[in-house]
Amino acid sequence: MSLEHDVSTNSAALNKELVMSGAGLGALPLTMIGNELNDGRLIQLLPDFELMSGDAELRLAYRDRSLMTAKVRAFIDYATSYFDARAAQVGHAQQRPKMVAASSGRPS
Repeated sequence: MSLEHDVSTNSAALNKELVMSGAGLGALPLTMIGNELNDGRLIQLLPDFELMSGDAELRLAYRDRSLMTAKVRAFIDYATSYFDARAAQVGHAQQRPKMVAASSGRPS
């Protein structure tokens, strides 16, 4: 199969737009395309293929805990609880942050 264009981008939003317009395949976060998969506008290709493990590491760096402002502490608490909740929501064993998808040809 020959392709007319070769597009490479680090923008998940642009990748989604390209795939939705039928321009080709894309590696997209599940959280971004869940609705499109459910209603059939996108189809999953290679369901057993993972581009990366489901584990992600988030590091927050700050200078000194004793001088930490309430705003910084609130952000750390929020970020920790948010990402813990997201991990629990998807389930560690089933967490696949990215997948390969293609347009099903159905109109948006």
